[in-house]
Amino acid sequence: MDLLESLKSITKNAKTVNDYINGFEEFCKKVDCGDEEELCLLETGDFGFSGEDEFYFSLVRQYKGSPDDDEYIQVHMDIIFEPINEELSSLIWSDEFDNTEDFFKSVDMSDELKFINDNNIKLKRIDLYTEET
Repeated sequence: MDLLESLKSITKNAKTVNDYINGFEEFCKKVDCGDEEELCLLETGDFGFSGEDEFYFSLVRQYKGSPDDDEYIQVHMDIIFEPINEELSSLIWSDEFDNTEDFFKSVDMSDELKFINDNNIKLKRIDLYTEET
């Protein structure tokens, strides 16, 4: 099973933002090659990537394409909402923490997730995709 199909399989029954985040964390643990350059990223904010303003709560897992290659495969999970119009934006890499578990604890405690949950913000859509760097 390829990386994207693995993520889709793990998150297929997700209904809430927290379900998707927990599924992404499970995916990262399940598909861990032990390479120190396998990083996770959280990026949030109002962006116009689709041509209209939307709020993105995006998680990315980066894998080395092959041991002898400088290319990376990034698996993206974009949780998308209507624009929030709050000063909520983050860019957090997992290498800022001792381990991936601490990274996901910071995701769970983020101001953005707290705002989404406290205000019962409804999901607009989920985009799952991969890209090479």
